Amino acid sequence: MVTCEADPRVDAMVSDSQRLRVLDQLGILDTEYEEAFDDIVSLAALTWGVPAAAINFIDKDRFWFKAEVGLGARELPICPYICSQTLLEPNPYADLVVGGDFCAALQGKKTPQLASWWHGLQFYAGALIRFNGCVLGALSIFDHAPRNPSERELQVLILLRDQVVRELASRSAKRG
Repeated sequence: MVTCEADPRVDAMVSDSQRLRVLDQLGILDTEYEEAFDDIVSLAALTWGVPAAAINFIDKDRFWFKAEVGLGARELPICPYICSQTLLEPNPYADLVVGGDFCAALQGKKTPQLASWWHGLQFYAGALIRFNGCVLGALSIFDHAPRNPSERELQVLILLRDQVVRELASRSAKRG
C-alpha cells in the first residue's frame, strides 16, 4: 500500500528555493482564474474525455491550481507519494507522467469537498511544466476509469502544456 508518508527526496524537492523563487517572480500563486489557463484545462478534459483536468503549481506545502475543471478546489496539501511519482520517478517521456490508482496514496489527505470525487480515481497523466530551469508543476488530467493512453493523447497533453509555458513566458515578460 502506498502512503503519503514523508520521503526525504520529496522534502528536498518541495522546499526547492529556486522553484519557489521562480513562482514568486511569476506572481502566479493565489491569483484569480484567467481565461487563457481555464481554456487549456477545458480543452485537455474535452480532448481526453475525462471528468477533471488542472494546471497545478507546487508551492512549499500545497498543490495550487491555477485552473481546474471538475475538481472544485483551488489547492490540495502536498502528498509525497504523488510528488515522487510525478517528479522523481523515471519515465519513457522526460516530461510526462502516467499513473494508475492514486486512491490509496490519498487516504487521509482528502479535503472534505473532494472526498467523494477522489474515491475511485484510477488514472492520472501529467505533463510537467518547466520554466527557467525548474519543474513548477504540471498540466494534469484525472479519470475514474483505467486508461491506456495513445501516443496522440500524450502529444495533445504536451502541446497543451507548451501553451501553459507560453502563457508563463508572456506573464514573465510583462512583469519585466
